Amino acid sequence: MSTATSARGLSTREVAAATGLTWRQLDHWDRTDLFRPSIAPGVQSGIHRRYSTADVRMLRLIRSMLDIGLSTDCVRGVVPYLSQTVLD
Repeated sequence: MSTATSARGLSTREVAAATGLTWRQLDHWDRTDLFRPSIAPGVQSGIHRRYSTADVRMLRLIRSMLDIGLSTDCVRGVVPYLSQTVLD
C-alpha cells in the first residue's frame, strides 16, 4: 500500500475486494458493532468508512472464524481481545 493510501485509509470497496466480504457485510458489522473501522467509522451506509491495513487483517480473521462455524456472538466476544493482543 502506498503512503498516500495508508494516510487516508482504505475505502469499503477496497476492503471488500481485499477480504472477499461484501460492502453490505461491512456495513452490517459496523452498524452492529461486530467490527468498526479504526480510521473512520461509517456515518451512513458505507460512504465514509475508512479502514487501516490492521483492520483488513482483523476482517480476514473474523471471516475465517465465521467460515469455520463459530457463532457471531462468540466472534464478537473475542474481537476486542484479538484487537489488543494479536494484531498490535
